Amino acid sequence: MVDLCTGVVAPAAPAVDRTYIMGAGGSVLNVDDVLQQLGDQVSKQECVDLSKKLGWAGNVKDYIDDAFDAETISKERLLKKVKKESTRKDTPLQDQDPAAFVVFAKQMFGLAAKNGTLLGDGTGILAAHDLCTSAVGQEDLDLHGKQIGDTGAVALSIGLEQNRVLKRFKLYGNQVKAAGAIAISRALESNTTLLELALGENAIGDQGAIAIAAALQRNNVLHSLDLHRNSIGDDGASALGKALESNSTIGTLHLHSNSIGDKGTAALAHALESNTTLEVLTLNSNQVREGGAVALATAIHGNRKLNTLALHLNKVGDGGAKALAEALQHNTVLQTLDLHSNQIGKAGAEALGQALTQNKTLHTVHLHTNTILDAGATSLGKALEQNNTVHTLSLNNCQIGVAGAKALGHALTHEGDDAGRNETLQVLHLHNNRIVDAGATAIGKALESNKTLLTLTLHSNKIGKAGATSLGDALSHNSSLQTLELDKNQIGDPGALALGKALKVNSTLKRLVLWDNKIGDAGAVELVQALERNTTLRELNLFSNRIGDDSAIALGKALAKNSALQTLELERNSVGDAGVAAIAEALSRAGKQSLLVLGLADNEFGDEGASALANALERNKSLKTLVLSDNKIGVEGALALAQALETNTSLKELNLCTNQFGDTGAAAIGRALPKNKGLMKVDMRWNKVTDKVKAEIESNSPGTVEVDL
Repeated sequence: MVDLCTGVVAPAAPAVDRTYIMGAGGSVLNVDDVLQQLGDQVSKQECVDLSKKLGWAGNVKDYIDDAFDAETISKERLLKKVKKESTRKDTPLQDQDPAAFVVFAKQMFGLAAKNGTLLGDGTGILAAHDLCTSAVGQEDLDLHGKQIGDTGAVALSIGLEQNRVLKRFKLYGNQVKAAGAIAISRALESNTTLLELALGENAIGDQGAIAIAAALQRNNVLHSLDLHRNSIGDDGASALGKALESNSTIGTLHLHSNSIGDKGTAALAHALESNTTLEVLTLNSNQVREGGAVALATAIHGNRKLNTLALHLNKVGDGGAKALAEALQHNTVLQTLDLHSNQIGKAGAEALGQALTQNKTLHTVHLHTNTILDAGATSLGKALEQNNTVHTLSLNNCQIGVAGAKALGHALTHEGDDAGRNETLQVLHLHNNRIVDAGATAIGKALESNKTLLTLTLHSNKIGKAGATSLGDALSHNSSLQTLELDKNQIGDPGALALGKALKVNSTLKRLVLWDNKIGDAGAVELVQALERNTTLRELNLFSNRIGDDSAIALGKALAKNSALQTLELERNSVGDAGVAAIAEALSRAGKQSLLVLGLADNEFGDEGASALANALERNKSLKTLVLSDNKIGVEGALALAQALETNTSLKELNLCTNQFGDTGAAAIGRALPKNKGLMKVDMRWNKVTDKVKAEIESNSPGTVEVDL
């Protein structure tokens, strides 16, 4: 066995026949020693006394009455009962008395090193020991999702107490409860090297959080602590707040997705008034209401260190927003504030808008999924005319209409006597609102002169021909925008024509998302023909439109000349074999192979199109991801693809689920996998492949390829 701290391999212990169990209060008992004191036949009363000594749960006397068919029971039968009870899971000691459990587990760990025969929770210690020995001499240890539980956490804590190398430790998602947290907290009191500890997605509760908090008052090295999703309530948060008042090293504290209310939030806020190291605090997805937000506002009014505060998915309301807004007028360090999904209305948004006219440090503000309406958006738009620090503003799903869009557009206008001239905003999220054509036209007009906005999301806004045309005209002049999302609108062919015209001259746009816009071949042809001249667009998403072979053929011709596009999404259209063949021809061209991702799922091609793509794969050296699911590919197409996979070295992911090639096609692709040198994932689900063929493919597949059948 390897010593956890030194890495020295200890001599193998001699084989022994000893069995240890957990006794009452966390004591460790040797079964042989316990039973040696009894005769070959054991009375009922002796069994009752023994059950108390062992700390068994439940009414053991009732069990004994049922088990005894005479006045005594044999020692052999009793031994079976002892072993059975020692592995019980109904009322584990770590839930009844976590501190006693830690004592027990540490003793068991010592016995494991000497003897190696353990029952119940002791086996978890051995498993954890094997896991953590791999960390000897390493600065990073990632054990997330190993389900090591409290026993494993105790075992790891023993090494952590003396380890002088480990700096980053991930233990999230491990079913660690209070007992495990108590053990780890005690290790933190003496550890001098650990900088980051991730304990999220466990169940340490308030008791575990209180123990960790006590350790933070002594530990002077830990910089980052993640306790998210741990069933921590106000008591745990209050203890952590108290610890932060004296701790001088914690810079990041993640407490999101717990059950912290205003009381716990107030305690954390009080700590911020004196704490000089905490820079990041996440309290999102808790139970923070107006009172907690007011307490935080009081704290950040004068705080000189906190730069990121996440409060989203709470219920701070207008009252909390107003308090925070007032504090922001004085705060000089906060850079990121996330208040999305907080029941904030126009009054709260107006207060935050006023704060932005004074604040000089905030650069990221998330207010989406609040009901700020046009009034709130108008206030924020006016604020942007004076603010020169905010570069990211999220206002999606805020019920903003035309008036709000016009106010924001005015702020982004750079030319004209009445221009707002905001020159710092780079990212604006306005999707899932109600800006329609008039709002989109106002924003389009602003983009004609704006020189700083990089990302604009406008999907799901009922934008039609007029709005898309205005945005297209803007792109013909704009020299900064890199991402435009217009999916789930109603731009149709006229909008696509306008955008296609813009792409012929635009030299900055890199990503254009147009899925679900009722675009047919008339608009799509113009759009894709622009790719013959455009040299900057990297991603074009035309998912779920009305595109057929005419557009795909035009696209193939354009791709033959284009060397910039890397991602092309054509899923859920009506492209047939002829269209796919045209695209495949372009993929075969030497020197014009920039495309990395091609999505053709849910179209109307079959073997002919698949065979054309297979032919292209034999020569193409760039494509990494090919999605062909939900089509009509049969055996012939699958055989062609299998042959191509034997020589292709660039493809990493191939999706063929929901086609029609059955056992024959799947088996051929399976046989090609050992010969392929690059593929990492193949999806062949829902192809009517029998269990026998599935087993053959899985047994022959190389370990480097993930095969989903």
